[in-house]
Amino acid sequence: MNRIKILAIILAILVVGLLIMVVPNLNKKFNKPSFDSNAKKISDNTNYIDKVFTIKDGYSFYIDGNPKLDGNNLFIDFYSNTSDDIYLKVRVLEDDKIIGESGLVQTGELLDHIHLNKTKVSGKVYYLIMGYEKDTYYSAGEVNLNIKIGDSNE
Repeated sequence: MNRIKILAIILAILVVGLLIMVVPNLNKKFNKPSFDSNAKKISDNTNYIDKVFTIKDGYSFYIDGNPKLDGNNLFIDFYSNTSDDIYLKVRVLEDDKIIGESGLVQTGELLDHIHLNKTKVSGKVYYLIMGYEKDTYYSAGEVNLNIKIGDSNE
């Protein structure tokens, strides 16, 4: 009889612990990333189409690997060449801290710059390109690209 009581107590503790972890998250609403208002649909992609990166997760894009920084604006020339069911987003990180981020970019759109939260960079800087499934916003994979930022006066 003591074993059954002990098992019942352990089971009750596990159920209460599970409820404590699950119930607070039931009301959390997923906030979809917004589209980038600076991204523009372009009809002539000849400057980008031969230079795209193709990722095994099923999307492709072009981005400047040596972008120029002018004040707080980093000129990246990010072009989405992916299928219509994937949205892309770019983050710029310095020493693993986000210093700039785009909204979502759709197929055939060009985003020429990202606003950074600083005017000088000195650490290890890289892009984090993230893909999102169009209907669910589930991750479609991501890729890191190291970059060297140039001065717009160069």
